Amino acid sequence: MATARLFSMNIDAFLKHFDHHDQEFAQDPYAVYEAMVDRCPVVHSDAHGGYWLVSGYEETTQVLKDDYTFSSADGVTFPSIPKNPVIPIEIDPPDFFKWRRLLNPWFSPSVIARREDDIRVITRTLLEAVLPTGKIDFVADLARPMPGIVTLRLLGLPEDNLDNWLDWIQQLIHLSSHDPDAAVEIGLNCYTAMAEEMVQREEAGDTRVDDLLGFLMHTEVEGRPIEEDEIMGIVFLMLFGGLDTTGAAISNAVWYLDHHPEDRQRLIDDPALIPTAVEEFLRFEAPVQGLHRRVVKDCTVGNEQLAAGDHLYFLMGAANRDPKEFADPGHVILDRFPNRHLSFGIGNHRCLGQHLGRLEFRIALEEILRLMPDFRLDRERARRWSDIGVVYGYQQMPATFTPALSAGSDPSPTLADG
Repeated sequence: MATARLFSMNIDAFLKHFDHHDQEFAQDPYAVYEAMVDRCPVVHSDAHGGYWLVSGYEETTQVLKDDYTFSSADGVTFPSIPKNPVIPIEIDPPDFFKWRRLLNPWFSPSVIARREDDIRVITRTLLEAVLPTGKIDFVADLARPMPGIVTLRLLGLPEDNLDNWLDWIQQLIHLSSHDPDAAVEIGLNCYTAMAEEMVQREEAGDTRVDDLLGFLMHTEVEGRPIEEDEIMGIVFLMLFGGLDTTGAAISNAVWYLDHHPEDRQRLIDDPALIPTAVEEFLRFEAPVQGLHRRVVKDCTVGNEQLAAGDHLYFLMGAANRDPKEFADPGHVILDRFPNRHLSFGIGNHRCLGQHLGRLEFRIALEEILRLMPDFRLDRERARRWSDIGVVYGYQQMPATFTPALSAGSDPSPTLADG
């Protein structure tokens, strides 16, 4: 266990070789984060050729707000694999702004709110399919397919290819650091599938612009058509952000609620508290644990001097547990307010899809607690991804609950009845 190694040696010696992709670290990251934030919120590791780790809330906020000192252009994952930029997250200002201006209207709060009914139907359909059985895998039956279907509908990509997209994106996120050659091959599969969809639309004379892919194919940026590689870069961002991170947030919250029945019952009794709880779950276990930046000019972060060309990895998962910003950070407080967590970032690069992610997350919790409130996880069979260097979530999460014949049935009004 990473915790055992951490406390069996000097913390400085441990962090000297720290690797955020370490599979041992993935078993208990928060003990490591606590030591980092307390002792060395900015520290250098010699892993991956050398890079700085930033874990303190103040220091992480400094990095996130300064795109002119800390560049995203070398990729937000580390180590990165060769690819075209993922747009706009891997674009620096001033170029960055033209892409955000183009995409922001698709993700405004009012536009995303209009998707609520469709997302709720998708969620209920998936959950109702397993209601009579009394069994569910919260990942395979909900947290994987629901955000995936929502994302493909937003983009206008065929839903019959959902399983392939889910597999490709999750492998790229969780396995690329250990097998970069395989990651390149998977990336080619993604590009091929997207290119084929675009060719089919062009050959069919399809000029619709009511989905994001069609919009990108038939609009302009700064007076010119958007190039194919640029469209690919934008679609990749939607797939990366939509197919794994929201599912991770859902599975993390379900795990917590299974272990804290008093908080689960509180949300069952008071569903109006769920939106605030969503923010706390996002803080407590950030679905995206950290991202990469390259230092472009000499600077000071915390008490450390960083030089132009240095690599830096800031850990939102650690910053969200900084006691200087959050009281009792190691515990969930369902009605915590204010809650300035960094799980969606801050500054120019704040997550484009944050409103959509929040909506999906809220609906998932509402429907789980309505339809199967007495769920019980098979904790021995639940399994996290072994690499949480980017996304922190579960691969599988089987559970049982009181069966119901339909959504109109009441399988278990309260946990106490179980």
